[in-house]
Amino acid sequence: MIDRKIVLLSFIVTTFVLAVPSLAATNSVEVSDLDDIDYEGWFKEEIELSANEEVKLGNYTLNYIYLLNGGFFVVDLTVQENRTDAAGNEGFYQIAHFSGHEDIYDLKGKVIFIERSSLAFRINEVEDGELKLTVWSKEDVFSDVGISTDVPEFVQFYKDESINIPLEINNSGSIDEIFDLEITGDGFYSYEFISNGYKVSRISVEPGDVENLDLSLHIDKNCPAGDYNLSVSASGRSSDTLYLPFSVIEDLNATIDPELKMQLSSLYVSGEAGSEIIVPVRVLNSGNVNLEDIDLETDSPGNNWDLEFSEDKIEKINSEEYMNVDLRIRIPSEAENGDYFVDINAESGDVEADEVKLRVNVKSSSNSAWIGLLIIILLVAGLVLAAKKYGRR
Repeated sequence: MIDRKIVLLSFIVTTFVLAVPSLAATNSVEVSDLDDIDYEGWFKEEIELSANEEVKLGNYTLNYIYLLNGGFFVVDLTVQENRTDAAGNEGFYQIAHFSGHEDIYDLKGKVIFIERSSLAFRINEVEDGELKLTVWSKEDVFSDVGISTDVPEFVQFYKDESINIPLEINNSGSIDEIFDLEITGDGFYSYEFISNGYKVSRISVEPGDVENLDLSLHIDKNCPAGDYNLSVSASGRSSDTLYLPFSVIEDLNATIDPELKMQLSSLYVSGEAGSEIIVPVRVLNSGNVNLEDIDLETDSPGNNWDLEFSEDKIEKINSEEYMNVDLRIRIPSEAENGDYFVDINAESGDVEADEVKLRVNVKSSSNSAWIGLLIIILLVAGLVLAAKKYGRR
């Protein structure tokens, strides 16, 4: 009577274990005595299966059944594939099945190819309640990562605001992975990844685990109001990207303070009459808003002075940034010795910089001095010759 119950119970358990929804006919398999396969481009990993454990490898699952039913064991190794049938129904289909401890033990050290699949594997060790396998695949079915957040889409941030965004890194693959962390998007922000209170640029996640960390995001105070989109990525052997759309709005309590300045490395230069001088000029936006269409102007110290900027109009200078331009000054050849003043200014709409005065000291041309000296020498020589000529008489 007891033997009949054990047999009946074993049949029920075995039937339950092997009954998989949408179970299709097992694919044919090929068993080879190869120690290894060396297919170019194939992926290879070592996998361990404990008793009654199922490992997911991409669209495949490996399921090792090791049950004690009464006085004997039910031992099975099943390979399933996730497929979609012609009607659009998705389910797992059994593509290979190995039953019995002796049958599985006989496969030890042999490579098993499964027809019409991208998988092959070899059983390396068979122990009570544990299998050690080498698995090959045409595709990388061993690594898989997902990155997510509970922050809602299209959130709004203020300028100069700091925010902590919680992130989850889920390693749903079958191998350990180290993921590089990065965000990309419009450059009006700074960021740090924080894990357990420390700044990190990468994170290690074991298979089946989820790691939590924070993205500390600071919106630049000069960020223009508008819509933006950041891409947060975790990249290792596998990778995933989280898209974070958001809007930046003005802080109603913030004051707008535009300011424009002109800066010269020196307020004094000198040159000869008829020469040309290049003067570097820095145009600085020292306010808290960006400035556009900045006009540069000069006031000439007199007629025939030629003043010209390398750029007389600057398209845009962001807040707390600057641009360097050159002011070219051509001194008239007839300019007399002395000091002259050049007024320099800049304006952007209603914002005008304080005027800067540049003192230009003009000296006599060296050519004129040499000509004058030559005339004096010629006059002296003439007088000497005249004295000699008329002195003999």
